[in-house]
Amino acid sequence: MGVAVSPDGTKVYVVNYDYGTVSVIDSATNTVTATINVGGGANAFGRFIGPKLTFPLTNLSSNITMGNVPLSVQFTDLSKYATELNWNFGDGSNSTEQNPTHTYYAAGNYTVNLTATNGNGTDSKLLNITVLGKSLKVFPVANFSTNVTSGYAPLLIKFNDSSKNVTEWNWNFGDGTNSTQQNPTYTYTVAGNYTVNLTGTLEMELIQHSRIQHILTLRQETILLT
Repeated sequence: MGVAVSPDGTKVYVVNYDYGTVSVIDSATNTVTATINVGGGANAFGRFIGPKLTFPLTNLSSNITMGNVPLSVQFTDLSKYATELNWNFGDGSNSTEQNPTHTYYAAGNYTVNLTATNGNGTDSKLLNITVLGKSLKVFPVANFSTNVTSGYAPLLIKFNDSSKNVTEWNWNFGDGTNSTQQNPTYTYTVAGNYTVNLTGTLEMELIQHSRIQHILTLRQETILLT
């Protein structure tokens, strides 16, 4: 006698070797639904007949897998057929919550292990988390030079930016005029002393730094000789 089961588990095929027949049994009702005459020497190899078992299928995700310390990670359970969950965060900490949040306080590479369990067995899946050390803040340093710092009006001056870590520029020429160009050219038409202020901004850090310079503009005078 040989026994085989259909892939979906709904039908069982039993070979009666002595009679040369195959009985088809409905597994839901445990009744014979058909008997097929296949001749002598019939045989079959199959799997054990029993209740269909459902095993846990583990899956997980996180909102982030890399970042600077301290790194807070939100984990999401995507498992199926699980009755119990156990999270191992790779740093000696555990949780049995379904969707825990965990904070890593030390830089390093961590392997997160989620184990899902039900009455039929267990299943696990891993996820890697990379925690980086604290990033060093970058500060802007405003600096500039000019082709001249004094002269007669109208005085044309070329400003040359030499700032570092700057993404935005704001020039105040000291006479109520401004510019956001990196290397502007400006003409002073009235004699006087002017204080030029360059403010450099690093956009990603929203930090500013300023540098000032004095400009002397002289009145052009005509001397009559007698």
